[in-house]
Amino acid sequence: MARYEHLPIYKQALDVAVHFEKVVAGFSRYHKDTLGTELRHQSRAVVAQVMRANAARDQVP
Repeated sequence: MARYEHLPIYKQALDVAVHFEKVVAGFSRYHKDTLGTELRHQSRAVVAQVMRANAARDQVP
């Protein structure tokens, strides 16, 4: 299993995801359900893509 916790891009992507979680918590109920859900989902997807790219076998150095 590839290690990704040490990667600067992973750390930054996780920081952004946590930041969006905090920002969305302050949204109104309507915006939490619409825009907030999308922001949280997409920021988590970026973290997942970093993990997936790091685990790929055909990496280019």
